[in-house]
Amino acid sequence: MEQRVFISLTLDEYKELLTAAVKEAVKAEMNSVHVTASVDQRQFFTRAETAAKLGISLPTLRAWSITGLITSHHIGSRVRYRAEDIDAALRRQTK
Repeated sequence: MEQRVFISLTLDEYKELLTAAVKEAVKAEMNSVHVTASVDQRQFFTRAETAAKLGISLPTLRAWSITGLITSHHIGSRVRYRAEDIDAALRRQTK
């Protein structure tokens, strides 16, 4: 059973409480965005760039990612590939 607590607040107290809660939520969100944005994007390549470097199509790159022939990294909702992983895949491809 859910418990409920009823308290009496003035309008100013309610505004302060609500403002503090919103500030805390925004601060937490900004910290998580900062961590994601702090990843150096220059060391990662897009799917199209990676496929071009490997000389393969996008569907083949996806298949390689699924089978583990190349490691993909998810940055937010995007898929990226590190230069080291591309080089390793190239070495495996030429063997």
